[in-house]
Amino acid sequence: MEGIRVYLHERELWMKFHNVTTEMIVTKSGRRMFPSYRVKVTDLNPKARYVMLMDVVSADEHRYKYAENE
Repeated sequence: MEGIRVYLHERELWMKFHNVTTEMIVTKSGRRMFPSYRVKVTDLNPKARYVMLMDVVSADEHRYKYAENE
């Protein structure tokens, strides 16, 4: 696994959202991540098989819910 690189797409946009402490849109119908999580992985061994996992965990103990336009 040495030399494998992972690049986050739209990194600048993610950093802007991180600075205002939000990366999620909460609506009546539920939640969705914005911007979408997309990565580019390079330098993989073409003869190997890989498994990629992502664990999304709560950043704090607060529960957030939709409030009309807030």
